Amino acid sequence: MDIKREIRKLAKIPETDYPFISLYLNTKWEDEKQRKRVRLFVKNELKQAQKLVKEEERIRKSLQKDSEEIQRYVDGVIHRTYDEGVNGIAIFACSGIDAFTIFRSSIPFENQLSISSKPSLRQLVQITDEYRTAIAVMVDTDRAKIFEMSLGEIRLESQIESYVPGRHEQGGWSQMRFQRHIREHMHQHHKGVAEQLVKLFDDERCENIVLIGQEHILATFRALLPERVREKIKGDLSAEFEEESSSLAQKVIEYLHGEYLKEEDSIVEELIETALARGTAAVGLKDTIEAINKGQVHRLVLNKDLKRQGWQCTKCLALGEITSLSCPFCNSTIETIDLAEEMIRSVINRDGEVDMVKDHPKLSKHEGVGALLRFK
Repeated sequence: MDIKREIRKLAKIPETDYPFISLYLNTKWEDEKQRKRVRLFVKNELKQAQKLVKEEERIRKSLQKDSEEIQRYVDGVIHRTYDEGVNGIAIFACSGIDAFTIFRSSIPFENQLSISSKPSLRQLVQITDEYRTAIAVMVDTDRAKIFEMSLGEIRLESQIESYVPGRHEQGGWSQMRFQRHIREHMHQHHKGVAEQLVKLFDDERCENIVLIGQEHILATFRALLPERVREKIKGDLSAEFEEESSSLAQKVIEYLHGEYLKEEDSIVEELIETALARGTAAVGLKDTIEAINKGQVHRLVLNKDLKRQGWQCTKCLALGEITSLSCPFCNSTIETIDLAEEMIRSVINRDGEVDMVKDHPKLSKHEGVGALLRFK
């Protein structure tokens, strides 16, 4: 599953008058009591939601159908019928528009159930940003493994084995010729692995590649990759080929998370320096919202815990920070919204990127938000 593509699909869903349920769960069970607490949380939240919805029958039926389907699924997870070992689950459901999507993560979410006219994406975007999609390739002389990882979990695993002749005991010219023969087999093996990696990369447009293996083998393998793939390689790791897939996945997760934390500083530094130089960047709520409304934002950068209310026009979808009686752009009615949630949705909806950083002090001086722009 291409997580970014699926998030964009959710962001582009038009506002609906049917209730849209967004459910996030921490399913990293520490004991049986926690399973019961999660089941009770879901049951109570869905029951409370049904009490609040008093509109026409089609609206109530949509909510009832979604509630029953979600409850059945959650019960199956709690009773270990399926998805045992998954640490986080996000469900987006609205039967009125035939929408039901489940994301499974090895990273826990915070328990949250919200009902709105559109999906709530903030937690999913945050986890996706922090634990990025990756392709990990383990390469040996005659074997290889390719892992596709998303939300900290292995989504795809393929193994490749090629015939490479063993050592030849004869010396002299015969041995030299046989060694060339062996190297040619190894080259063909690495070339085949490289072709599979390139195809997967082109299909998924993954932003992170990690190579695993011995240094001299990886150097040879890397040379077979086109530049567009090489520039996405984040680093090399060392591991035994027989190591368990779950252990390899954890190594890749930890490595990429470390790289992500290093990137946070450089992203914020670039943002603020560009904005202060009056370049293609904006910082602070007012200027960032203005850039979002104009469709200028290439990359939104905000503190993870940013909490601000604002407004959104029900017609043109413009955003604003300071409450107004009506939309200043089209004079239509406005509604109160979670400003961070709607900024994220608006940027993704226009094919922009979102970086959520951990309360960066320099960004906090600018109200915890800014944006790199496509144009100014």
